[in-house]
Amino acid sequence: MSDNLIYQSVKEAELVSDIDVVKAYLILYHAQIDNEYDVYLFLASINLLSTYAKQNKKRISYSFKSRLFFLNELLAYNDFNNIKVSYFYTKASSLYMVQVFDVQFSFHNVIIEKGAWDLLKKYQAQLSWDGIRKQMCAETCFNTILNNPNLTKKTRDYLDLFEFIDSKIIDFNKGLIRIDKKGLVDNNGAFV
Repeated sequence: MSDNLIYQSVKEAELVSDIDVVKAYLILYHAQIDNEYDVYLFLASINLLSTYAKQNKKRISYSFKSRLFFLNELLAYNDFNNIKVSYFYTKASSLYMVQVFDVQFSFHNVIIEKGAWDLLKKYQAQLSWDGIRKQMCAETCFNTILNNPNLTKKTRDYLDLFEFIDSKIIDFNKGLIRIDKKGLVDNNGAFV
């Protein structure tokens, strides 16, 4: 079954768990991105955090969306296959769409400067929205790609990503790290 068929089968909005929020933050800031599956997980992490931000007003800010600029740099300086991007901008709003394989993610209110957009030329395409609300199925989307065997599964420090995440989940459960408005932090307020 294709991922999109799985996502279309979700009929009620899913609640995002705190544990998956911890995982998503760790992926955004620590996961090595070497292939399209890693890009997919990266985007599913942003989607999950966006959903959580809407479900838990004022618990976290949307500062994690700035990681899209990091992704743009990775795309610009690497040759990934099966990725397309589209950007629509008006004075009133903007929409940035990224498609990995046949799965689309869209992000509102992301400003991409012309020079940065020019660097993404090899991925640019005219994309039409697929009609699947990824925020409604954010948990399913995140966990589907998280279990994909094609992920790199390494941190940028070349540690095992899943062992790293598991150790931080233990710290979260012990109260040593927490979800904060600005992100995932330790008890001293330092980013994890």
